[in-house]
Amino acid sequence: MEENGSVRRGMFVAGMGAAQFAHTGAIDMLRTLRTAPERPEAVHLAACDPANPYGGLLPWPGENHGMSRTAGCSVVLIDGQLAAFLRRRNPAIRVLLPENEPERTRFARQLAITLAEVAVRRQTRRSGLLIGEINDRSARDHFLARFLVEAGFVPSPLGFQMRHIQEPAGPEPA
Repeated sequence: MEENGSVRRGMFVAGMGAAQFAHTGAIDMLRTLRTAPERPEAVHLAACDPANPYGGLLPWPGENHGMSRTAGCSVVLIDGQLAAFLRRRNPAIRVLLPENEPERTRFARQLAITLAEVAVRRQTRRSGLLIGEINDRSARDHFLARFLVEAGFVPSPLGFQMRHIQEPAGPEPA
């Protein structure tokens, strides 16, 4: 495939070895990612999804983090960086934000919006998404708290809750 020009060999991902192959279109796309986009790009994935590089190709950041590629767990990646780890039916989440401003605020705002979108998709008749702890502390004390409120989360005794949104009732049949 390399000889007929359908794929190219090179060092596309630093630190991952020299035997890397990619389609020409993928290489061009990687080159466009050298500069950060104006608005952070976020994606929510299952932790065990092959598109999630953490825990498989890349090590989980930090020590004693409790993150794993387990069914039911999910991650939020912002501009390709791990921003949050969510466990199934667990109100405690792990958040990883950049240290420096303005990236920290930009990522926090985008993460809160993405978590709100996740909450809306997960809603059932009884509940939505509850965030009680962030990084082993009360969610109210975390930097992300004000951005969660801006994104539509409601403070509750247990943390921040995205409640069930009632769809407007349609016209009654005649």
